[in-house]
Amino acid sequence: MASLVICCSLTKGSKTNVLAREVESAFAAGGRVATLLELSDYNLPQCDGRVCYEHPEVQAITQLVADADCIIFCCPVYVYDLSAAAKNVVELTGRGSAWFKKSVGFVCMAGTLASFMSVMPFANSLMFDYKCVIVPKFVYVTATAFEGAELTSPDIKQRITHLTADVQRLGAVSQTLSDW
Repeated sequence: MASLVICCSLTKGSKTNVLAREVESAFAAGGRVATLLELSDYNLPQCDGRVCYEHPEVQAITQLVADADCIIFCCPVYVYDLSAAAKNVVELTGRGSAWFKKSVGFVCMAGTLASFMSVMPFANSLMFDYKCVIVPKFVYVTATAFEGAELTSPDIKQRITHLTADVQRLGAVSQTLSDW
């Protein structure tokens, strides 16, 4: 199976992009290739529940999700919630069984420590709607982990490494869960 890193920042060169590349590197260091999906590289429609699913880029991304056993979202946090781009990509790719029984982890880039619970509604939706197994350790990052545009925090780097290992382990298990 495959690992997928979804970078939900729509701003090229953002700190969220830096984190996504760190996740991709951590997968590689652990001996597993991961596909990095940067939503900023796509011109995705807003989910309308109808014709959006026919969009060629939506179909390509849906296939990436379907092929993955484990997925890590790298998301900016805005106003105590994950970005709208994160929700939109799940809505666009959620028709059918692409998300069913995936192992999912989160790396969040936030402005303050106050919104550390922002992942919960999003994670709950993935659990209940798609039977995803959520890694219960989120990597929550603020600007203090960076010097300029470079991630310098050894703690954050180590936590990302642990997250990639855990999401892989759970990915192997999540695929064997019953369908009830």
